[in-house]
Amino acid sequence: MSRVPRCFFTSVATGLLLAASLAYAVPAGAGSAPWLRPKADYMARTVMEADGEKITGRVWASGAKERRELVVSGRRHTVIVRKDRGVTWILMPQQRMYLEQSLGDGGLVQDRFEGGELAREAQSREAVHGASATRYRVHGTTSEGEAFEALMWMTEQEIPVRVVTGEGRSRVHMELRDLSVGAIDARRFEVPRGFTRFELPAAAKADLEALRERKPR
Repeated sequence: MSRVPRCFFTSVATGLLLAASLAYAVPAGAGSAPWLRPKADYMARTVMEADGEKITGRVWASGAKERRELVVSGRRHTVIVRKDRGVTWILMPQQRMYLEQSLGDGGLVQDRFEGGELAREAQSREAVHGASATRYRVHGTTSEGEAFEALMWMTEQEIPVRVVTGEGRSRVHMELRDLSVGAIDARRFEVPRGFTRFELPAAAKADLEALRERKPR
């Protein structure tokens, strides 16, 4: 493939799969559901449980921009989602490299909610790790016409502090902890200076597809 070990590219492919999983579990945008766009910038620790795995990390969000730093199997992944530009960046700080992928058709990471139809129904008021929130039943369809249903706990600023989707092996549980609301430095949502862009090799794309096949839809 190159002098860079294949396991490195497989790790990048895993980062892309995580980005796709996050985009599916926590829809964000506008369209028929403007309440999916938080009204305030925030940062928090994140905990996601899916398919028997527990993934921890941090998130920074500002409007259509989001940065997630995740640790999976001892490896750190940095994923920047720029819905305003329609791209996702996977950063590799040690190599000072980054991978850019489209959020639209043809990209490995898809925005499955842009153009979808979602509605929500308030159920109760609850506290999630100290954050006052309303629990909603969210339901509707994705942009691909697939049925979607979830429970979402959202603050008054429309920040999703807990999301639960699916059942059994398809169940995804995400939470925010140590939530801090306030302006975020815009540089967190940019590729750092000096980083070089590279393309994902065909073999790593095949690894990504194999990983997708093992993940519940």
